[in-house]
Amino acid sequence: MAKRAKKERAEIHWGDETGLCNESYHGRCYAPKGQTPAIRLHPRCKRVNLISTVTNQGKVRFMVYENKMNSDTLIRFMKRLIKESARKVFLVLDN
Repeated sequence: MAKRAKKERAEIHWGDETGLCNESYHGRCYAPKGQTPAIRLHPRCKRVNLISTVTNQGKVRFMVYENKMNSDTLIRFMKRLIKESARKVFLVLDN
């Protein structure tokens, strides 16, 4: 990928998304085997989500959004990412 990006004069962006909450998650939780552990949030928890990318050169791009990640949100972020870039973008995401 690095060779192709260099050949095409593109930037490689490494992307991920996360959620931020005003409540702390101190403590541990567990679940029966085969089930995913879940932490109950306090009803006053204010949550905001963030998707961001970083290049190997340290260039950071991000977008804050309120609802869960879905295809419309991802496409909106990708459109903004390429609009602000003067070069072709190779975007690497997890999951």
